[in-house]
Amino acid sequence: MTTSRNRLQTDITTAVAASTGAGLRFRDVFDPADWPELEREPHLIAGLLSTTLTVLSGAPTAGKTHLAVGMAAALLNGEREFLGRELSGELNAVAFVCTDADGAASVRRRIAPLVAAPSRKRVRVVDYSATGDAEWTALVHAVTGLAPGLLVVDNVLGVVDDVHDNGQARRMIGPLLRLTQQGTAVLLLTHTGEPGPTGPAHGVNAPIGARTWTVAARVKAVLTSREKDHRRQLAVRSNDGEPVALNASLDVMGDAPVWTLWTGDGEREQRRESRTAPAVTWDALADRVVREQPRARSLSALGDHYAASVNRSPVTVRTSLKGRVRLSGDRWERTP
Repeated sequence: MTTSRNRLQTDITTAVAASTGAGLRFRDVFDPADWPELEREPHLIAGLLSTTLTVLSGAPTAGKTHLAVGMAAALLNGEREFLGRELSGELNAVAFVCTDADGAASVRRRIAPLVAAPSRKRVRVVDYSATGDAEWTALVHAVTGLAPGLLVVDNVLGVVDDVHDNGQARRMIGPLLRLTQQGTAVLLLTHTGEPGPTGPAHGVNAPIGARTWTVAARVKAVLTSREKDHRRQLAVRSNDGEPVALNASLDVMGDAPVWTLWTGDGEREQRRESRTAPAVTWDALADRVVREQPRARSLSALGDHYAASVNRSPVTVRTSLKGRVRLSGDRWERTP
């Protein structure tokens, strides 16, 4: 029976390859030997970020890059949750392809303060301004060599000459899908288009451009910003789970984005007032770390240790202490 099945598979593969010129191979669902790669979880962040292809759309000022940086940092730090959603594991490497002016430097300024153990992690960024097929293929090949757990493309409007051209979109998406098959999750950032009865965007929150950009995505997310109360709303649809809708707050400390679940105007104002003199507050905590010498042996552990006592999130504590304290041997000391 097995021999007949394998022979049939070979015959089908040969026929398809002959008609398409592609070396395709059909795999047996019930044969473990035909699936040598490890099975992956469907999401890096439950309901928010796929282990294959995710598309995040939003207006230019919605905070898409901030959200991508926040998710990447949480994965690099091995956080348990991001915005209340469980992480499936920890990443050792992340890459960003940036098409906006000064995009790579901007991402560097945002993510560097958030990574708790930079000596053990790899974050690679590149400015990309080409729009040709050959250049894009070469770029994806370079990403393959880096083998990151996550690739962020920010944003697709800078990858092609015409974002509405299905052919161009297909040629850009193809190499990315092959990249996901090798274990790299891909997050595409794009803008939302204006509503139109005949155009590809049928609503103000629909991703701009050809449908090919999103048709293969396992997760499709839309980020919007409310001017009235500064709330960020994230609506996510997934092929591998229930829809997710959540409200979030974004606080930018220096250049680093700190995301928390939105709790309402009153608490947000209270948090804002409590940070009227952040330098004094965090300097005092840094002095406390040196005085108390907790057993924590990383900035991430310091964040977990002191978060409750200062009524801040672990990420906020870790970000604020970075540059103020350092571990010298087995003792914490103030940074000169």
